[in-house]
Amino acid sequence: MNENIEKRHRSIYGYILFSLIFLFNPSISIIDVLPDFIAFFILARVFRYAGDCAPHFEEARTFFIRLGWLNFFKFFGLMIMVLVKRGNSSENDVIPLVTLVFALGEVILTFLAIKNIFEALFYLGNRGEALATITPVKVFGTKIGADTLRTLTYFFTAFKCLAYFAPTPFLLTKTNISATGRASLAKGFITVLIISQIVCIVVGIIWLIIMRKYALAIKNEGKFYPTLDTLLKNNKGFSLEKKEKLRDISFALSVLEIASIFTLELSLVENYDVNLVPHFIFAALLLFAVYRLSPFAKGALPAYVSGAVYLAISIATYIVQTDFLVTYGYEGLITTKAARSAYPTVTVLSVIEFISLVAFLFFIARMLYSFINAHTGINENSSSLKSNDSYFGSLKKKN
Repeated sequence: MNENIEKRHRSIYGYILFSLIFLFNPSISIIDVLPDFIAFFILARVFRYAGDCAPHFEEARTFFIRLGWLNFFKFFGLMIMVLVKRGNSSENDVIPLVTLVFALGEVILTFLAIKNIFEALFYLGNRGEALATITPVKVFGTKIGADTLRTLTYFFTAFKCLAYFAPTPFLLTKTNISATGRASLAKGFITVLIISQIVCIVVGIIWLIIMRKYALAIKNEGKFYPTLDTLLKNNKGFSLEKKEKLRDISFALSVLEIASIFTLELSLVENYDVNLVPHFIFAALLLFAVYRLSPFAKGALPAYVSGAVYLAISIATYIVQTDFLVTYGYEGLITTKAARSAYPTVTVLSVIEFISLVAFLFFIARMLYSFINAHTGINENSSSLKSNDSYFGSLKKKN
């Protein structure tokens, strides 16, 4: 095994162990001391090369990325909980509701990720020389097979999600209940929380120890990367450079999709009607998408300039609008002369923000127009282009 492969092999083990440490610890509702999204994004990056070489790794990476985003959005779920509670301190129903949504989503996506990553590892053992992926590991004085480890991972995932949801139903609002009953519910919440956390930690430590042994066995065998290299070499119709290019394009277009989520307006009365999803987040993501798409499309410079202008104006607009809403509120337009004097500034900035957004979207659309011509179907210079006019026309209309 050459020095380059050895270096890669050592680094992948460290990253995987780091990710496993982040994943084994339990959560309290959707609050996670060691955020799982960090671990999932690391795992997606770690298996990037493997996804180019062997089946199932790319599918596993896809679910790792989705899990990363799902866990990242727990911050927004927590924000909703806090704002609802701030508006009505006795309103607890939002906690089990938000927790249940995230728990179900996490179970489904994690099960799919587990299925694909173990199928990928088993493929290397059955079709290549990486036999450690299918060989039992000795832990606690007994041998544990890879299939058993997969089952244990399914169990741990399900239990971890159940553990952080299980206490929350005790927080559901109950009508016509005495003070004694409320105290009993609070006691039930604390009891279930403590028990579930303790059991989850124990199960998590057992899972972490076994997974560490399994990963260490694969590392010590030293056949993981050589097997991937062999599979890649045997796939003569495959181009690694083309796959990298397609991945970069896919990522850029995915950022455009993610940016669209941040066009949503989330303004709550409890928060002075201030939008909790500022437009400058949308602007920053669009600008980043332009940066990632620029190697594959023409017209990046006007998009950069208009995007920077829109980002700056959206920040200024958000600051001025937030100050107005916190100081006066919309009702102040009726009751306060100072509010009526301050509001034209908000209006003018909002109009300028809208105009700058239109300009930015125009230049993005122009970039995507050149991207469609260059990278979809038949190239625009092809003699067969006329037969694909309807195909290109459809894409350009969607753009």
